Amino acid sequence: MLTGLRAGREAVADTDAPLQAALTQYYGALIDQVDHVTAASALMGLFALTDEEDKAIAARTVLTYRAR
Repeated sequence: MLTGLRAGREAVADTDAPLQAALTQYYGALIDQVDHVTAASALMGLFALTDEEDKAIAARTVLTYRAR
């Protein structure tokens, strides 16, 4: 998943926008199925072994998510 999103990032002027947008959409879908705490734990678990930059993007997604 991250490889494709990273490739998209490189294609659009080295921004985290594609990754952030994809994570926001995924996180919203998780929240539709479970509560916020469980969704946040699941999303952060996906990034447990990634670099700090990706962990920060995931954390920003959880902290700034606005319900639809």
